Amino acid sequence: MIAGQKGNPLATLYHCAGTTGAPGDVVIDFVSDTVVGQAPLDEAPLSIVEIRSLGGAAQSGTPVPSGNCRHAFFVDLITLFDAHAKNAEERKHIVDRTNAVVDQARKVAGLGVDFSGTHSQPDDAGRSAKAADIFGSAEMATKVQAIKRRVDPDNRLRFHPFAKFMA
Repeated sequence: MIAGQKGNPLATLYHCAGTTGAPGDVVIDFVSDTVVGQAPLDEAPLSIVEIRSLGGAAQSGTPVPSGNCRHAFFVDLITLFDAHAKNAEERKHIVDRTNAVVDQARKVAGLGVDFSGTHSQPDDAGRSAKAADIFGSAEMATKVQAIKRRVDPDNRLRFHPFAKFMA
């Protein structure tokens, strides 16, 4: 899968959902029927649905810079495709299908749709950690940004801008 992730440009949409404990039948049915069944996996051929458990990390209660740190059961919907190979209407259709699945997930009782440092989208920006929180102070954030501009002028190394800390 990783070797096949080539495109010009490569378009991605990352979304995740989960439960704090073992998922019930409603959640399992939703993941099976809707996430797997309705996600645009056929139209965005590099896409995956990943189902996993965060296990001990979710149960430890330790704050981590991730909105999904409490999810014992976890589903990633990663919509990934070569945007150059799709026209504007096809790209919009893929995004709309992905968003429809996420909108439906928000309505499932017991299923939390919560973005993380690796799966956030701009629609979650208002609930994000600020640079001053991430680096300890506004002064330190400014220093880190200045150093980064000097040593990484092409911005190849990035902290995800929509991360947040869970207490």
